[in-house]
Amino acid sequence: MMLPEHVECILDWRKSLDEEKKPIIDEQQWEEFGQTIQEAIANNQRVKFTIWKDGFFEDVKGWVHNIDPQL
Repeated sequence: MMLPEHVECILDWRKSLDEEKKPIIDEQQWEEFGQTIQEAIANNQRVKFTIWKDGFFEDVKGWVHNIDPQL
């Protein structure tokens, strides 16, 4: 028999095993991202971004309409 706290602890531990470190993106990659996004805007193309969020990668698909460099 296990206490609910123990079960929660084990589930958190299993989840932490799958976590990945945040990638480091260099200046050249940022430029490539910018060019790809500008092309997608100009040609009204659908894009897929793979983002890192809380230790996991997540795919986001859609169209880019504008860019706010401050955000």
